[in-house]
Amino acid sequence: MTIRYSHAYSVGFEVSSSQSDGEDVTGNQLRMAIINRLSKLTDSELAEACGAPFDTHEVE
Repeated sequence: MTIRYSHAYSVGFEVSSSQSDGEDVTGNQLRMAIINRLSKLTDSELAEACGAPFDTHEVE
């Protein structure tokens, strides 16, 4: 049986709002900002933007 691993990554994106704490940012705004960011990156740029995984665990 081959051991498999699950890796957690993060990628940065930004959303503008009128409140300093971001309380007015909606789920739809977050989704659209993520989609917009990802759609502009090539595969290699996406890999660079994500960097190394911040967490990894073995999958049972």
